[in-house]
Amino acid sequence: AGGVVTLRAEVDGAALTLQVADTGPGISTQSLPYIFDRFYRADVSRTTKEHFGLDLSIAKEPADLHGGGTLRVARTGPEGTIFALRLPLHRGRHI
Repeated sequence: AGGVVTLRAEVDGAALTLQVADTGPGISTQSLPYIFDRFYRADVSRTTKEHFGLDLSIAKEPADLHGGGTLRVARTGPEGTIFALRLPLHRGRHI
């Protein structure tokens, strides 16, 4: 509650990078290796069926399907987390 989410987009000539940053508590080092796995939930206190652990695995799909794209955690810490989705730009192709 009371946090801030910031979206940023940048084109560097060869790729489009989308960043999502928040000012939340961050992600624990124990959870980092698993956060993109289907059904993984870092917060075990969430026992309701409202949270299925699919968000980041679904977010990673465009990167995997885009031929050379990546989704990574750029930073995590007590002051928040930054995710960066990088998609290569294919010249001559229109989406």
